[in-house]
Amino acid sequence: MLLLVLAIIRSLMGWLSKKNFTGGDASIGLFLMITAHTQLLLGLFLYMTQGWLGLAMKDAMAEPEQRFWKVEHLTGMVIAIVLITIGRMRAKRLSEDLRKHKTSFIYYTIALVIILGSIPWQADRWLIP
Repeated sequence: MLLLVLAIIRSLMGWLSKKNFTGGDASIGLFLMITAHTQLLLGLFLYMTQGWLGLAMKDAMAEPEQRFWKVEHLTGMVIAIVLITIGRMRAKRLSEDLRKHKTSFIYYTIALVIILGSIPWQADRWLIP
């Protein structure tokens, strides 16, 4: 998340101050995408090794904590990673520096909001079932 916040701040500053989209900006976007995809793979590995696939979806939907981990958290994180990837790819293909910063900022910020909404903020939800 630190890398995502850094990318958002750099994109916003570049957009508002009309700076060039530098190699550093592109590198941060690349490292952000690589990190997000690595976290996705680790998350999917945990999802599969925790035995969550064996539980019936009907049972998981009846229990709020199971539903959160099996549906809400997983879906939110995947959507956020897709947005990070799309934002980087779209910014990479644009020719104008200002539009690159703006596109990166919009996609990365939406991804951050979704990630924050997919984190279990209540203390009792931190326990993995």
